[in-house]
Amino acid sequence: MFKEYLFNSQLKNRPQRAAVWPVWEEVRTMFILYTSDWQEKNAPMRELQKCLQQEDKSVVLWGISDKKEVLSPNLPTSRILGKKDFTLFGKPKKEVLSDLCRQRYDLFLDVCTGDALATRYIDLYADATFKAGAKRTEGLLDFMMDMPVEEDVMPLYRQLIHYIQTIRRPK
Repeated sequence: MFKEYLFNSQLKNRPQRAAVWPVWEEVRTMFILYTSDWQEKNAPMRELQKCLQQEDKSVVLWGISDKKEVLSPNLPTSRILGKKDFTLFGKPKKEVLSDLCRQRYDLFLDVCTGDALATRYIDLYADATFKAGAKRTEGLLDFMMDMPVEEDVMPLYRQLIHYIQTIRRPK
């Protein structure tokens, strides 16, 4: 498909990443990408954001929705993207990319429950020292895990955080 061809050519032409395994205690800024529920309530993600903020981490949450019209407001720390936020070819629109690239994050987590082109584009363009998520496309994330597709994002989140906290980079 042409959309996949465009994405793969952009992935192939991006500069090689020099990922640095994060030390959990040193992570201050996080970006979490997730699949939004249909009602856009996303209570588990909001609770997760509060818990991480209590650990003195600045957290930005972006949800991906299959809906054309998203009702949730765009806030500095929370946003839901719908079909209107992407071009005909599946790439995020300029204003979305501008917001995405506005800040560099210590840690980017993709806990989306599917393999949508929109998700892969956000993974590609997010500016982060380290990127982790479910295994989808080689070369897109620094650390990928094989996980069964589930409706709930929390099992993947817990597994990713477990490994990030457990594995220590060499000194």
